Amino acid sequence: MLKTGLTSKTVREKHLQWGYNEWPDAKEPHFATQLLKMLKEPVILLLIACNVLYLIIGNVIEGMALTLSLLLMIAISYYQFRKTRKTLAALKELQTPFVEVIRDGEIQRIPGRELVPGDLLNIQEGTRIGADAQLLMATHLLIDESLITGESLAISKAVNDLLIGGTVVIRGKGQALVTAIGTSGTLGKMGGILNDTPTTPSLGQKEMNQLIRLFFSIGMVYTFFIVLYLTQTRENFTTALLTGLSTAIAIIPEEFPVVFFLFTAFGAWRLAQIKIIVQAPETLETLGTITVVGFDKTGTLTENRMAIEKIATPEGVVKTANTKKGWDTASRNVLTTAALATQEMKTDAIDRALIQWQLEQDSKDFLPQSIHEFTVASDFPATAQIHALNSTLEKYQITLKGAPEWVVDHCKASKDEKNRWLKILDELVHDGYRVIGVAQITEWTQPIPKTITNLAYTFKGFIAFADPIRPEAEAVVETCRKAGIRTLIITGDHPITAQHIARQLNWDNLNCIDGFQIEAMNDESLQKVIKTHSLFARIRFAEKIRIIEALKQTGEIVAMTGDGVNDAGALRAAQVGIAMGQKGTDVAREAAALILLEDNLNALPKAILLGRRVFDNIKKAFGFIIAVHIPILTVTLIPIVNTAVPLLLFPMHIVFLELIIDPVCAVAFENEVEEKNCMTEPPRARKKRFIDKSLWISGIIKGGLMALVMLTLFTHYLYHGYSENSLRAIIFLCLITSAVVLTLNMISKTRALWNLFKEPNFPLIGIVMTTSLVTLIVYKFGLFQQIFQIESLPNQTLGVILGSYIAAFILLEWKKIVALF
Repeated sequence: MLKTGLTSKTVREKHLQWGYNEWPDAKEPHFATQLLKMLKEPVILLLIACNVLYLIIGNVIEGMALTLSLLLMIAISYYQFRKTRKTLAALKELQTPFVEVIRDGEIQRIPGRELVPGDLLNIQEGTRIGADAQLLMATHLLIDESLITGESLAISKAVNDLLIGGTVVIRGKGQALVTAIGTSGTLGKMGGILNDTPTTPSLGQKEMNQLIRLFFSIGMVYTFFIVLYLTQTRENFTTALLTGLSTAIAIIPEEFPVVFFLFTAFGAWRLAQIKIIVQAPETLETLGTITVVGFDKTGTLTENRMAIEKIATPEGVVKTANTKKGWDTASRNVLTTAALATQEMKTDAIDRALIQWQLEQDSKDFLPQSIHEFTVASDFPATAQIHALNSTLEKYQITLKGAPEWVVDHCKASKDEKNRWLKILDELVHDGYRVIGVAQITEWTQPIPKTITNLAYTFKGFIAFADPIRPEAEAVVETCRKAGIRTLIITGDHPITAQHIARQLNWDNLNCIDGFQIEAMNDESLQKVIKTHSLFARIRFAEKIRIIEALKQTGEIVAMTGDGVNDAGALRAAQVGIAMGQKGTDVAREAAALILLEDNLNALPKAILLGRRVFDNIKKAFGFIIAVHIPILTVTLIPIVNTAVPLLLFPMHIVFLELIIDPVCAVAFENEVEEKNCMTEPPRARKKRFIDKSLWISGIIKGGLMALVMLTLFTHYLYHGYSENSLRAIIFLCLITSAVVLTLNMISKTRALWNLFKEPNFPLIGIVMTTSLVTLIVYKFGLFQQIFQIESLPNQTLGVILGSYIAAFILLEWKKIVALF
């Protein structure tokens, strides 16, 4: 079979038996089914109900605005559904590259999806393995499994070893027998796990749905009794219905869903300005509440390349490069020898680092190109080159680099010297470096040897390599720490490597556990372990998801960073998945909620800061909505409590107020800068509700103060015999002024009014000025007075109203005023 492979007939039979090398898509619901499911959501129902109410009262503009909001929410929900499908599609693309097989005795190039168990794969440098396979023949085979396992170092493979579908051949060649395809293969199993991993709705979404159900129920019941009561007491059903509709609009704060989605949409736009793509806009609300960040190591905290870090000379001196002058002479000699022993290839990370160093040097440091080379073999874990030392080709130089223990063992030296070298090696390895040994035979006069495994070399030294930490990584980790966010390293790499990286980044907790220990734990034990450990090494695809789920079960709000296929499940499971945009895989990008386009971790604190700003501003906007509806609701109760009082508000008044409230919520609050010390305060308490008790109390107290001022003024002017239209004008002006006062007070928790001009909120200034101008027009022009059923008020009355609310504003601002002194 090694010569001929499968026959075409056998392939057809196996396709019938096993299917194709892909996993079937989950049955995708029809769009109409998805739409019906979306329409059952409370937010959607509320928007539909409010839309109907606006259409009944004949306000087309508000109806159209709510219709657009409705369509936007449906589009976002459906987008989320489609993104899940795209994640799986991207994973499938990795599984189906073109591959080279032997069939019917001939080499054929076929799509990976056509592979069947028993196929004979030809593999060589640069190709992607099409399916899980068992290695039958191998020559110097080195496989990069980092996208699947997270292991940063390439893995050497020998006969009978398993090759994982989707991995890449770095060096060598071979033949392998396909053992598993489709859902039976490693990638297929990962796809199944990913398909079963649900996205997590944000806390804001959950609580907002509960709030809307509450308001919707209360509003409908209250409106029904209002209509029934007024029909009985005033014997006018039309007037009762009109008042009932006004009351419904006053009670049901349709601004909640609008504010939520507009804030997240604006936040997504702001993140795009700093090269962060938001694939799930509602993630912005969760971003500000993150309590834990899980960092993948390779390609995220590090640059995913090998860099020369240290050099140990035979004398036992370990040196580090001088940033200005570079390496000293002794170190350069070691590097020169290693570079001379390096094969000119671009796939091995260490070879690339040495070649890059060589290219940066003057040509005089190097001998002519080698005339013979020896590559890695089963009994020779090194590479070597032979160079001629003269033009007559009588003298040669042999340079060697490779596995450090093997190199030391084949060098001529005393036992004590070798032990001293091995001790240095142990220290470098313990520090997390990848080390090679370098040796040389300076003169060789005999004919070129057929094998060089039995020669005696002169030891030149060790070269220690490391995947460099990103320059910004330490500052990012420190920023997270100051913000009260716990940081973890979750990597497929070795525990020593994980601890080495953590020490470089000044990690608080170096307790490390590996994936094999986690695999043996039940969920309860894992939840205990994650509280005491910050480093998780040798973690595979499924274990990453388990760690994320365990963190969520303990109440954490989890962000996960990553770039590989092995990170996709964790990115999807986390409340906030963050993928690298340049070096990251398509699978990781599709599974993530955020994509860092420039692979710069500095974007992470900026995103968290913006998330906290969005979260805080949404809360302030919601508090404003609660407060501003208190005086409106109070007005609807006055004619019910006192039947002698005329109906004061009609839908037109409510609509006008909504034209103030909506832009204030959607624009002014959204544009407000973050509060002081935003990134030095701990995240929100895990069990604290998004719209908590303090928000309700604050909103009710502030709104109640506005209502009290309004009732006091109304009672005073009612007692002095003001006409119906004058009383309505007073109430209307009080509500408008209340909205302005509450806006100016609640826009910031720490900045007083005069400080707003230092960092001006231009939308806020524009809204206040526009509101004042439009209100003046409404009160001064007869046509508008007729429409709103009001009349002009004496200047003295206007002065009293404005003075009363200025006093109320000062009362609300007293804490900010005291803080200034």
